Amino acid sequence: MERKNTRAVIYLLILSLVSTFLTYLLYDATAIADTPNYNVDAIVKGLLAAEAQFADLRIEYSTTRRNWREPNQPFEKTQAIYVHKTDPNQKKDKGLRYFDFQVFLVDPNAKGEKLLEDTLTSFDGERTIVLDRKVESGKAKKGFIFADYASKYFSSYHKDPHTKIWYFGGKPIGEILKENKNTFRIESDTEILNDIPTMKLAGQILDGKVTMTLWVSPERNFLPLKTQFAKSDGERLFMGTTLLDLAKLPNGIWYPKKIQSPAVPLTDPNPAYFLIYEIKNVSFEPISAEFFTPDFPPNTKVYDDILKVSYTTY
Repeated sequence: MERKNTRAVIYLLILSLVSTFLTYLLYDATAIADTPNYNVDAIVKGLLAAEAQFADLRIEYSTTRRNWREPNQPFEKTQAIYVHKTDPNQKKDKGLRYFDFQVFLVDPNAKGEKLLEDTLTSFDGERTIVLDRKVESGKAKKGFIFADYASKYFSSYHKDPHTKIWYFGGKPIGEILKENKNTFRIESDTEILNDIPTMKLAGQILDGKVTMTLWVSPERNFLPLKTQFAKSDGERLFMGTTLLDLAKLPNGIWYPKKIQSPAVPLTDPNPAYFLIYEIKNVSFEPISAEFFTPDFPPNTKVYDDILKVSYTTY
């Protein structure tokens, strides 16, 4: 009788294990069937659609730019606010932009900092407005008004985080892929990057002179979690960016809290510097067009290049 009971228990255990295994196989097959298959065209569409979500964007952030080989040397620190309001049917430089930043030189040995730049630049759709607040004590601040979008006053050296993530050479990454899609190939469908599944693509841009490699995460609203640029003739990597500490915002969009450039490890001896973005706040709330026409504060010497006049505000 005991043998029969033992056999029955063993039989039930085997039956349970088989049932569990079959359930696992069924679940796994369903999961695989539900996983989208992306080709280069689909990733291009995903990148362009993802970047277009940021029609109203405000980012408060700081950056540090340090010497790669001598990290204890004086370095630059930037405190900034970047804001834009765009129309998906227009080019980026036709959208409304606002860039308010201060740049400091920090000496970690002296534990002090020196203000290098204090500038506000805004484009309201018709004019570029510039306010230079770094002036000698007792002197008037300087303001400038220029017709249309004066791109040179939107610093290319101190790039905003959004441009750093989504653009290269003034073009959206999605557009670059679209223009060069015949050269791009998917090198990996599922490459894990910082515990996040990504798709790795590589191809040639700039008439084949540069190889661009991307790690894109469809699960994280197609964020390009890592980008690398290298000379196609086999020379070493010359530029790259990696996104870290992703956070899901209330509207469901993912955004990094930290950006590192270059994307190589900090132990790599080759780069001349490394740049770290620390993003403090991101907002997608609607922004009024009036925000992009800031008033000049009192005691500002304004040079209006449109009307060809100058005056001091009171």
